[in-house]
Amino acid sequence: MNPYDGPLHTALMPDPSKTAASAAGPAAPAPADPIANCPGLAALRSEAARYALLLRLAPALRHEAAAPLQPIAMAASVLERRLAADAPDLAPIRDSAVRLVAYARAAAQGGLDLVSWLAPDRAAQLPLATVVEQTLALLATPMGFEGFTLVSRIDEALGAQPVPAAGLRLVLPGCLLWLGDQAPAGGTLCLETRAHALTLHLAAASESGNEKAGSHREPAYRRLGWSDIQALGLGEGLDLKREGDVLVLTLPDLP
Repeated sequence: MNPYDGPLHTALMPDPSKTAASAAGPAAPAPADPIANCPGLAALRSEAARYALLLRLAPALRHEAAAPLQPIAMAASVLERRLAADAPDLAPIRDSAVRLVAYARAAAQGGLDLVSWLAPDRAAQLPLATVVEQTLALLATPMGFEGFTLVSRIDEALGAQPVPAAGLRLVLPGCLLWLGDQAPAGGTLCLETRAHALTLHLAAASESGNEKAGSHREPAYRRLGWSDIQALGLGEGLDLKREGDVLVLTLPDLP
């Protein structure tokens, strides 16, 4: 028996862990989150998150801006050919002019709609289903190229509830892009409703050999972190939390 392993030795020799703790003094309290205790820093973090999100949305916004201009160019080309005829037929020309005006009006309205993503009306309220539809329409094409399918399962009654459009149109795209950043192989992103809340989750990841899987390209700007999504929710006054792999967005009560 080792004489230094006996009970007397154990009683006389102090516990090394306790000795180290005593020498170091009382444990220092965990440092406070400077951002949580400083509204000014919280506002700056929220602004930085908005900037990062808008840069991530830039390719989608560019695509939406260019799409309405294509039929205008086609209609103008047809009108030009008809006017260049030796004996122009006024009826087709009038038809081309009417189409051109309609396309131009649609493009102008589309431009105003795109500006609302950058400078939203803070007082605007829209049905939840409309906000979800607008968000999915904006992201369907760029996220589709990355191998994602966006699915909405919104309860009809809850979908009709008016919500603050400006805040949700920032937080929802941010949540979808964040979920997409966590699954580079692509998959199915689902938006569903539960009691007075909207949930977002990756329902199924694409198989590695799936021909629809994404190209694993780096995003147009940096990937979004969970701190960015938290800052977006905090800046918009929305209750957003994680429950495992599910994001839960509690809908605000409106007067």
